[in-house]
Amino acid sequence: MERTGVDTILIVDDDRDLVRLLASALADRGYRCVTAERGGDALTDSGAAIDLAIVDVRLPDIDGVDLAAALKRRAEDEPFLPVLAVTGAHDVDERVRALTGGCDDVLTKPVHVVELEARVRALLARRRQHADLVAANARLRELHKKQQDLAALVVHDLRNPLSAIQGNVELLMEELADADDLVRESLSDCHKLASRALFLVAGLLDVEELSEGLLRARVQRVRLTDLVDQATPHHKATIRMRDLRLDFDVPEDSEAEVDPDLIGRLIENLLDNAVRYAPRGGRVAVAAALEDGELVVRVGNDGPPVPDTERERIFDRYYRLEARRAGARANRGLGLYFCKLVADAHGGSIDVVETPDLPACFLLRIPQPPRLPAE
Repeated sequence: MERTGVDTILIVDDDRDLVRLLASALADRGYRCVTAERGGDALTDSGAAIDLAIVDVRLPDIDGVDLAAALKRRAEDEPFLPVLAVTGAHDVDERVRALTGGCDDVLTKPVHVVELEARVRALLARRRQHADLVAANARLRELHKKQQDLAALVVHDLRNPLSAIQGNVELLMEELADADDLVRESLSDCHKLASRALFLVAGLLDVEELSEGLLRARVQRVRLTDLVDQATPHHKATIRMRDLRLDFDVPEDSEAEVDPDLIGRLIENLLDNAVRYAPRGGRVAVAAALEDGELVVRVGNDGPPVPDTERERIFDRYYRLEARRAGARANRGLGLYFCKLVADAHGGSIDVVETPDLPACFLLRIPQPPRLPAE
């Protein structure tokens, strides 16, 4: 089908006088019109691409509403094709049937040219808006693909040197095994930081896959203490330097069914946030337990509460608490956004709450399957 720069309108009606009236009125206003008296002719005529169809709901060979649906299916590779149904003035049932059957607007007989022009103009404007949205979505998909490719490239380029740093630190730890405590502790901290950097780099791709629903939670039964223990070593140096008190409340033998990697990293991100924003000499607390069929994890500190205006936005991608910028290290990352994605992947939720002993506290809830009596 060839498309011209002029909007082309298909008119399908077995009333020749009405067809001539509509075609003449629309042609006078700069539109190109093609006509058909039967629905079958409208479907078989492929001489021109159309921008809008005007269809009588009562045609001799095919139901007008069915014809409208067929025309839309035929044009599904094109931008949105609006259909204007023509019905009798007092035929309310037919008007309702046309609208519920997929027609985009209804024009009643007798047709008034001014009303015809207004409805045609409005429907063509919708078509252009739809085309603009389709084009914008295509551009966004292209940008998103470039973003994913860039993330993969960054991960690849960072992973190699970080792995080399980690390997060299391990070599130094072996060679300097007999060195004094300060040297060995410094090397141990470097090794932990290199491991954490590799962990964070890997998280970049996980965020993209979680956002797209490509990364699924691999649920297995794990001990709650194991989940918490794997998150704490990376923060010992900061906790010591800032003179923080770190409290744990995790039942020794409690187990939950979660993805241990994702939930462990979620707890680490929450702990990182709590440590970063805790006041010097303050308290950071981590608690995990099974409550009413859910795994409930609380991570917080005794610093200032999160403002109500920021509690929903705090989990947005790249969002940072502006009010705390001066009192903490820059945190323009994906940590809390990642936490929200992990909670969603488990069918759970994560919120910011305020408690008497922890004014700034993150609350994670993950539904747990029913336990058999023998368990």
